[in-house]
Amino acid sequence: MALNFDLNEITFEHEEYSFLKIGKEADSKEFTVKDFQNCKYKKINQLWGTLGWANDKHLSATGSLKCSKNGNRRHKGVTAEIAELLTAQNVEIDKTSDIKERFIDLSDIEFHNVPKDISNEEDIQLRFDLFLEKEEGALVYLQENPADDMHSKDAEIILITPESTDKNFSQNRYSLSYRFTYTFDKELNYKNEKVYLTEKSTKDKNPTKFVLKVLTFIRNEGDIKRYTVKSSKNLNKFGAGLAHKGLNKVGEKKYGLCKFISSATGGSFEDISASKIDSEKKTLLLIHGTFSTVDGSFSELLEPLYAVNGTKISFMQRLIDNGTFEQVIAFNHPTASHSVDENVTWLLDLLGETSFKHPIDIITTSRGALVAEVLTAHKEAFGKFRINKVLTFAPAHGSDLLKVAKGLDRFLSLMKKATSKTGWGYVLAIAQFSINAIRTQPGLEVMMPDSPTLKKILILNPIKVVYFKAMVGDYDGVLVDKWIKRKLANGLDKLLWLAFKSENDWVIGAPEQRKQLNGSNARYHSNFEYKCIHGKQFDPNHPKKNGQPANVRDVMFNFFNS
Repeated sequence: MALNFDLNEITFEHEEYSFLKIGKEADSKEFTVKDFQNCKYKKINQLWGTLGWANDKHLSATGSLKCSKNGNRRHKGVTAEIAELLTAQNVEIDKTSDIKERFIDLSDIEFHNVPKDISNEEDIQLRFDLFLEKEEGALVYLQENPADDMHSKDAEIILITPESTDKNFSQNRYSLSYRFTYTFDKELNYKNEKVYLTEKSTKDKNPTKFVLKVLTFIRNEGDIKRYTVKSSKNLNKFGAGLAHKGLNKVGEKKYGLCKFISSATGGSFEDISASKIDSEKKTLLLIHGTFSTVDGSFSELLEPLYAVNGTKISFMQRLIDNGTFEQVIAFNHPTASHSVDENVTWLLDLLGETSFKHPIDIITTSRGALVAEVLTAHKEAFGKFRINKVLTFAPAHGSDLLKVAKGLDRFLSLMKKATSKTGWGYVLAIAQFSINAIRTQPGLEVMMPDSPTLKKILILNPIKVVYFKAMVGDYDGVLVDKWIKRKLANGLDKLLWLAFKSENDWVIGAPEQRKQLNGSNARYHSNFEYKCIHGKQFDPNHPKKNGQPANVRDVMFNFFNS
């Protein structure tokens, strides 16, 4: 059942701030300042939340607010898929109906004191405080629906991570605070290195409405590392039952080796042990990036795009047929929850006694570049193989998006399109925890611009000369497709400019992608600079250079054959 209040009925006024009360008794006048000041440690049962400015300025608004009274347990649209993944990751949730879904409809609120010129993203942030039990977990997100379909399967969502409860990120609390950026049914524009809000065009053919979605459920585990380890195991079991190609590959998949196996349809990556690797053959090693897998990062290189003697073959097969390589192997590994050093140790353990006769070459995506760079200077690795060439796509030498307060939310939200279904389930698992708790994950800490670990990697000197080439991507309007167009309607590119203040591929800034190892044995070919969004480098229809399709595969082929 939904409630509908005039804003005057539910506004709580204080001499220093004001906000809206959310819940079945939101129009009650009995609440005091002390009730809200103590809500973290004494639950307010008559309400389930409050909504106001993140900077605590007075809320000046008119209109009405529609919200849930008790919550819904029959999920529809994009929320149904999220509920399925939450159920799969958390053994304490028996069925999707154990998840309570509530909403706040923001579409009929007219905010009056909205700034026009945006110097900082915090200028346009609201704060939602959720009241819940200590043994409850929550997932909160902003959902953008088509105006005529509030339960669309194609609705866009922006995850919102909570503020830290205390220095130990404990669950000893009865409330959680969420800050989120909102554009107030206006358009974000960029001009002369400034971002500002303007009225939306009346010609908008695809109007949308925003609701704040809140999912709550039993979750006794409050430690992010223990919870995500359990989630990974559960999601892998869940994924194993999915038929669609790639859906059984989770972003935090267990460690393993894969090998390219050719076929008439382009080939596949199959799990192998080290005994299936021929150490006498010229070898290419693939290392994937954050929240991804071998399939997730490299499967598009298996598409049969090249016509040879009346038969189409994949890029991987082209490398084999040409004699560039005789075998292609790949490394599946956890990314967020494990450090780069842990990844390297596991790879060497998986290879066992394997010692390659010929120098190997490597292709990496995103964070995978850091693993490859460590390998070039690693004595134990050098005992198993010498590295000749490393081709890096969007090398993750720091992401300002992770440093900015709400940049992490967008980083996680973009993963919905960049990873598999179960990989997305892992993202939903960590999004329940605070920004600071997530940043403590060793695999993400190394991607912070000021990371001590990253600084140590960048001063490494390869044991022998290694030739590098960086594929540096930058977003551009020529890349617009249907999904990107919807993101741009939300002003995503303008918000990213506030985070990066430079060219970027929506995840890694171009200046960071251009960073190089300091050691004298690291020799660099000229970067390939092109227009590409993070993770879409192998989509044959996406990357552009000088307004034309960028033939990324030819650049790769020529690098390894030069």
